[in-house]
Amino acid sequence: MSGEDGRPVAAEDRLALTPGTRIGNAYLVLKTAEFGSAALCYEGLRLADQVAVTLFEFFPRGIALRAQGGSVAAVRGWEQEFETARVRFSDRAETLGRVDIASIAKPIGQLEDHGTLYVVCQAAAGPILSAWASDLLRRPSDVDMARMALRLGQALQTFHRAGEGHGRVGDAQIHVSAPEQTILSGALLETTPAANGAHPDVRALASALYSVIIGRLPPPENRDRSLDARFSALHMASGDYSDRLLELIDAALEFGEGAPRVDADVWLDRLISVAQEILAETTPAPKPEGVSPKVSPSVAVESKGEDRGSSVNPDRNRSEPNPAPAPAQRKNPIVVAAGIAIVLVGVAAWLGYLLLGQTPNTASEPKVAVRSDASVKPAPAPERKPEPVARTLAPPPEAKPAPVSPSPSQPAPAAAPAASPPQVSVVLPELPAIPPPPSRPAVTDDDIKKAGSREEAFALLERGADRVAITARLAELGFTPVSAAGEIVYRKAAAGETWRDCSTCPELVLVPPGATTMQISIADKTQSLDFRFDRPLAVARYEVTRGQYAAFARETGRVTGGGCHARSPSWGLNPALNWENAGFAQTDDHPVVCVSFGDAVAYVEWLSARTGQRYRLPTDAEWHYLAAAEKWSERQPDQLCAIGNGADRSARAGNPEWQHADCDDGAAATAPVGTYAAGPWGLHDLNGNVWEWVATCAPEPRPDAEFPPRTCLPGAPRLLRGGSWADAPRLRQLDSRVISAPTVRDQVAGFRVVRDP
Repeated sequence: MSGEDGRPVAAEDRLALTPGTRIGNAYLVLKTAEFGSAALCYEGLRLADQVAVTLFEFFPRGIALRAQGGSVAAVRGWEQEFETARVRFSDRAETLGRVDIASIAKPIGQLEDHGTLYVVCQAAAGPILSAWASDLLRRPSDVDMARMALRLGQALQTFHRAGEGHGRVGDAQIHVSAPEQTILSGALLETTPAANGAHPDVRALASALYSVIIGRLPPPENRDRSLDARFSALHMASGDYSDRLLELIDAALEFGEGAPRVDADVWLDRLISVAQEILAETTPAPKPEGVSPKVSPSVAVESKGEDRGSSVNPDRNRSEPNPAPAPAQRKNPIVVAAGIAIVLVGVAAWLGYLLLGQTPNTASEPKVAVRSDASVKPAPAPERKPEPVARTLAPPPEAKPAPVSPSPSQPAPAAAPAASPPQVSVVLPELPAIPPPPSRPAVTDDDIKKAGSREEAFALLERGADRVAITARLAELGFTPVSAAGEIVYRKAAAGETWRDCSTCPELVLVPPGATTMQISIADKTQSLDFRFDRPLAVARYEVTRGQYAAFARETGRVTGGGCHARSPSWGLNPALNWENAGFAQTDDHPVVCVSFGDAVAYVEWLSARTGQRYRLPTDAEWHYLAAAEKWSERQPDQLCAIGNGADRSARAGNPEWQHADCDDGAAATAPVGTYAAGPWGLHDLNGNVWEWVATCAPEPRPDAEFPPRTCLPGAPRLLRGGSWADAPRLRQLDSRVISAPTVRDQVAGFRVVRDP
């Protein structure tokens, strides 16, 4: 397959639409989300009502190119194949739009624009699967996995019954706001015929469930499966999750030597059945409606002619065998209270029966005194300890009392009306009176004014203090409300207290407002500039770590090719290096390096979308304000090892030509973040470790250049601040800067983020 110039058409020839592009004058492209073999996926906005949508642009890999003006055109010679695939894409969207299931992000419309077809889908709510599992801060429970498996299994089953396969079921296509609200999206990224698509999407679903349970993806498919049985879900998670669910996952992934390939539809039926069984076993059965409550056999019943405390049940059919005794159980207070309520309802019904004039014949029944809360006042009696109260309980109307044989010395009593039941006294225990809670004095304005800490203010709030007054008092104490993972917490600027928006998000500290003065040399002319900051600023406590960047790279699939510039033995581009292999040993706690300005911007955009907060890179002036508080100028060069990682004795051991500080910071390359002393605001590594990208463009090289520049083109050179592990003390001064193209990646360059509170 070749393009117009005879060269092969590769996937990278498919250029995505730029953010801000309008589709049919009805939708706006916000961000490119994913590339598939059939389509490109965008996060979009419906202009009419500002509702978020997902847009799929038909752009088949290998047979289409982006032409001038943003339109999509078929590669010459492949027009017929392009049109056939387009019809198939449209039919597939219509089929999926007709399915009736809530766990699928369904198409809601199609339109033509830019020479191709766009399908508009519902925007799936909730974070993607890995983000949900990460933010959970615990392992998902067996019930969580059952609910998720049920939703996803039903979604794929619906696809297959409609004659379609999903084509791509992965982390980015599974959205989980809650396990019972799991949504499967991305069905139009691949155009997979049903005959070939059923099994791959089942295997992909099993892989996604495996990754959540085990915490990593299953072994690669090209390995000898006989060696992989030790990595099976059943082997690694038995006891934590249902073996039935684990066995199904292993079956789809074909763990073990000679494992057979499962039938996709049979496997989905079994997955749905197992998930329903797990949920049924862990969910208490609801009480059937319309069933008459029965008096517990443990309630003592008393009547004349029977032994006190013996069990009386006039409803029992004497021809039935006695039931087996129930095992002794601890009485539940709620059950006892419910029994008392039922008895009181029976008393009220019987009294109503008497008031209606239907007086039962008492000739054959013993008279029982009823003590109740009626309006008739009993005569005064000497004080004594309360005794159990006898309540009259009438059996159900359909109950037939057992016949009573008359005594030989006593005439037979007259026949009682059929509707008259026997009176039975039920002895109920006297419930102890519950004392009222002790009264607490009302919170006064003086109490609020005396609150000298956050904890004291919150204690007053628990006592019923006015929330507005407490918030005002917290502000007087210097506390600022900030959002932390969707909750409002109060932090005091410069106190060093941290918070974060997710488990893999950077830790933040609150920096107070203030002012700074900085020096910058432009075309050999030094300028002095004053800046003031009127609001607190949330700043990352550390530089972004390799582990934090890895979470971003995994979720977005960002590839950072092109190599990285190395510092040893001489500065130059090394094509084999990247952020995962920087040329020296690193762990996930080290600052990420070999990242360009564009990589850093992509990270903060992803972090903003994931958390709902506005993350960004600091400006040059903001970074200077943070570093100025640490007063580096007051330290001698041999004291720099206490506050940061730079070129020192340990670095010079491998690079004798380097200028270095006459001290040893213990690191020849990068050091784990937070290794060295924090500044007064709780920030680490502003001095040394890695240069940090800032958002400000470099000034133009002329004496009258304005700084910061009023305009900043995307490809304009950028600034880095702070020095690195390879730099001499003169480059670790407060006003030191490095100018770099935004595409350059370097062993000494990383970044730090800030967030608007």
